[in-house]
Amino acid sequence: MAQSSLTSSRAGICELQLRKKLLQQQLELVSNKCNRMTAVLEKKGEAQARGHDRGADPLSHPKNTPARRPRNTFYGLEHASTHDAHHTAAARIGGAQTFPPGSVIDNSRKRELIRKARHEWEHDKAAREAAAAAKAPVQRRGAGAAAAAAATPSRFPGRYAMGDIPCSIDSGDGVLVWVCPLQQLDYHYYLPLFLDGIRCTADPCKMLARQGLLDLLSAATGTPERVVPLLKDIAMALRNACLTDSQELVAYTCKVLETLVGIGPEVGLALVPHYKAFLSLLNKHINDAPLKNAQGKEIGHNRKLDLSVLIEETLQMLERSGGSGVFAVIKHAVPTYMTCL
Repeated sequence: MAQSSLTSSRAGICELQLRKKLLQQQLELVSNKCNRMTAVLEKKGEAQARGHDRGADPLSHPKNTPARRPRNTFYGLEHASTHDAHHTAAARIGGAQTFPPGSVIDNSRKRELIRKARHEWEHDKAAREAAAAAKAPVQRRGAGAAAAAAATPSRFPGRYAMGDIPCSIDSGDGVLVWVCPLQQLDYHYYLPLFLDGIRCTADPCKMLARQGLLDLLSAATGTPERVVPLLKDIAMALRNACLTDSQELVAYTCKVLETLVGIGPEVGLALVPHYKAFLSLLNKHINDAPLKNAQGKEIGHNRKLDLSVLIEETLQMLERSGGSGVFAVIKHAVPTYMTCL
């Protein structure tokens, strides 16, 4: 028993001695590490002390040292060090205004702000206009010519400039010369074109359109099938002509209507549904003074030159060719008209 306890005690002593040696070795390692850290800290302290001493030197003052070029460039901005660049980047990400005026980023930012402001202003303007249009009172369209919309420009001069007009003016007689017989022309294309051209006020388009239209209508006499499918386009062209407020053109429009219904009875009957396109505009001129020329002087008081008489004769021809019930249609657009039948 005694022998076994002595053996276990010696083993415990050996184990304690071994632990002591390990602890001593660890203490030496920690001591060496502390010594090294102390040396490093002393060196840093000496470096900082030398830096403060150099700053106190008059030669190291910024005013007495030559200017040096910045060592780093960050997004087009010149900074003195990498630390300043990272500081500026952090401020830029955070939204702070740290860009000098006139720099690349500052100019880009200003352009973007201006673009956004212009976009918002245009959006607000469109919203204001839409709100104003919604609040504006709706004008009801009546039989009067004041409710008619403005006429669109004539397309005849453009076609003439392109060489698409199949006639020309004879320099000797002043009459139109056609490139082919009128019966061979496409009325679906040329008749509305010449009707639209009667609103032209300058030669040669004025003469070409007005005289050419009369030639086309005269050539269609006895063949109403050439004109009946085009009556809707013809009515709109006559409406645009009356919207010009030219007495001379309104008188010519009356002549066109008389020639048109003279092609055949089928044309007069088919034209009735389109009366509302131009009758209210003729009513505007039914009480006008005698016709005047381009200089504003009265041509005369002859019955054939009196615009009100011309309109009245045209309405009578429309009533004779329109069949039964057409008087009510004319009376609705021209209240002063009295039947001739």
